Amino acid sequence: TPTSQLAQARQLSSQSHTSASTALNLSGEFVINGKAINITTTDTLSDIAVKINNANSGSNATGVTATILSASSTDNRLILTSDNTGEGKFSILDASATGTDILQSLGLTNSIATIKNTTSDGAKSDKFSSSTTAVGSLLGLTSAQNSSTVQIAGTNVTINLATQDLTTIASTINGVAGVTASVVSTTTDGVTTFQIDISGTTSFVDSNNILETLGILEGQQGSISEVHTASTVNNDLGASPIVAGTFFDQIDTTGGPGNDVQNNDTITISGTDHNGNAVSGTFTITDKTTQTVGNLLTQIETVLEQNGGGNSFTASIVGGQIVITDDQAGDSQLSVNIVTNNEGGGTLDFGAVTATTQGYAMQTTAGQDVNVKIDGVAVSRSSNSIDDVISGVTLDLARVESGTTVNLTISRDTDSIKSNINDFITEYNSIIDFINQQFTFDEDTESSGVLAGESALFTIKSIIQSTITSANSLLPANYDALSLIGITSDINGKLSLKDSDFLSAINTDFNAVRRLFTAEGTTTNSEITHINHTKETVQGDYAVVINTVATQATVTGTGDLSSGIGGAGDVLDYTITDTSTGRVATITLDGSSNGSSIDNIVNAINSELARESTETLVGSVQNTESASAITSSTLLKNFDTGGGSLATNDVIQISGTTRSGTSVGNSFTITDLDTTTVQDFLSFIENSYNNKVSATINGSGSLVLTDNTVGDSQLSIDITEPGTLNFGTVLTTNTGGAEGRYSMEITASKSGNNLVITHDSYGGSGGFTITEANDYSGIVDGAYTGEDVAGTIDGEAATGAGQILTGCASIANSEGLSIRVT
Repeated sequence: TPTSQLAQARQLSSQSHTSASTALNLSGEFVINGKAINITTTDTLSDIAVKINNANSGSNATGVTATILSASSTDNRLILTSDNTGEGKFSILDASATGTDILQSLGLTNSIATIKNTTSDGAKSDKFSSSTTAVGSLLGLTSAQNSSTVQIAGTNVTINLATQDLTTIASTINGVAGVTASVVSTTTDGVTTFQIDISGTTSFVDSNNILETLGILEGQQGSISEVHTASTVNNDLGASPIVAGTFFDQIDTTGGPGNDVQNNDTITISGTDHNGNAVSGTFTITDKTTQTVGNLLTQIETVLEQNGGGNSFTASIVGGQIVITDDQAGDSQLSVNIVTNNEGGGTLDFGAVTATTQGYAMQTTAGQDVNVKIDGVAVSRSSNSIDDVISGVTLDLARVESGTTVNLTISRDTDSIKSNINDFITEYNSIIDFINQQFTFDEDTESSGVLAGESALFTIKSIIQSTITSANSLLPANYDALSLIGITSDINGKLSLKDSDFLSAINTDFNAVRRLFTAEGTTTNSEITHINHTKETVQGDYAVVINTVATQATVTGTGDLSSGIGGAGDVLDYTITDTSTGRVATITLDGSSNGSSIDNIVNAINSELARESTETLVGSVQNTESASAITSSTLLKNFDTGGGSLATNDVIQISGTTRSGTSVGNSFTITDLDTTTVQDFLSFIENSYNNKVSATINGSGSLVLTDNTVGDSQLSIDITEPGTLNFGTVLTTNTGGAEGRYSMEITASKSGNNLVITHDSYGGSGGFTITEANDYSGIVDGAYTGEDVAGTIDGEAATGAGQILTGCASIANSEGLSIRVT
């Protein structure tokens, strides 16, 4: 098993910052693995790390961890590391809507942007969870980019991420001559995602990071060279900053101006090179009238490069200061000391040389998959632990050095198997010993066991011994009894194991031995699979007769939707209800965007079916204080309506149900009318629901109750107020409310240019109803259901549920036997 490359996690580094606790005065947003991070002007480097780590939590965690690396008190860097090894596990994109590119400001990317998801004839965007929800909303952007003009194939295209979804953006791009754009969907492990697929061009010019936010482009990571600068600015006698061509006798060293450099003065150069190796040397001013600062710069380069090893440096004069650049970009251990010895009594000084730009690599580690050959077959995985190539074997390659070959021998742990068999024999023999003892007569006490007279005990022993020693007619003749694999019984009915016979059987036919100890079902038809059986199921051969094969609820429309539902202004409301869960999906199709083609219609429907929502209840009354909407800090007594009717010790009653349907009831007492606020009441509601909900006031002054967990919910609340105080009825059907639900197990597809709707589950329980405002699709409004499998097992009655056929209870042989029929 030769390994050419191990999997590793991607890691990025920011540029150096003098402090991790000082505000950076940066603002903008970036997206890590589909989740927005919002940065404000008061955020420090440490604050940014905290925000990134906060996003790496919950069900939609980014999978990226941020840390602060403090190389010194003035060298602090933000390090971002993927939690997972492998290629493509860590994406970071600039989503700043202003002219500031925040990732560049942090030093995480450079100014070069390239195509992120290349195709053979264009590019794709990143994957999104919906094609019909505004991109800014999908990413959670605080300030999504408004209308901005980008260039695609040299043509201006205006895109608004705050309001436009993938379907609308693709339709807009389609207006570019010679370019086609469509939304394509991919379903992996039951999760459907959507991308914009652009064909016909690879020419993209971004504006306000629109294309980068979409994942069409991405900023690149490069390496920055270390730069050290001398602290002193030297001028010539004409009061201009010195340059490389300035003669030493023309440097103003006294400030008079004047020059006190003397011939044979020396300058000592020392420090460390790129790799940290010590360097030293001397420059002698032999003739100050002919030697220039450029001669000193050349000597500095020579000294720094004296160890070879690829060291290369450039010394220059910038603004009268000596500047030394490490030509080898990335982390550097460069240090430089320039000491003017002034043996002639002069005052020449170039100052202390310190790092003004820290060298670093933006990408310290590239994310990559492991590449390995197993028995000559190339295998690539994102993790160094591979468990899906050789059945029952996990290969842990983390400790294997790249480029090495490991010979892997796989064998069964026969010692463990034999130990388990011996444990079984010991337990069995304990039972036989107990039974035998009951029938043993003790001559000293003239007594037998307390169960000696129980005839049933003889029967139990007989059944146990018969079960253990009998041959199983369903197994091969040479492996149909324990005695054939070395497990034999003595005259007392106790078992023993002959190691040589057992090991011989294991090594000859392991599966045959295994079948003696396990119950399993096999079939002669690939369309029938054994699922389960119970202790009531009798072993044997069963003839299965299938009268009806299970089907899915499905319907295919008759309408040609190649051009969608019509043109601009044509709108269709489409409602699909899952009859097994009661979940409802309402899709609004627009002839100019998501309803403009069969593909867009399919994507729009699947986006809504895949969407998960949180139960949100909104009060029907919009309460005010001084004619403005109330807030959480409003005193209850200050409500324009009902506030004046309240008194201290008045009680507000609430009742309702939690998301699971459990009843809730509680009383809120206004203990002090002068201090009790709306927030006090909102906190009381949250506590009454065990903090599983959020109670707030929206911008219109209505009470809002939100389930803290996404998905189906039975959340409800009824409020009984004193006096004329009134929050109204709090329902999901009020403006701003939403019914909580999980994704629906229904899928839209196409057959030619016809729309197809199919339930993912088989059988009569998996059905749906459809209501279409206009008959564009040719699907008749109504209910559609699948059919359960029907048939018999060995001539005995069986119950069908979807594709599963199960022997009925109290049936002679097949009770509890379950099979899947496909």
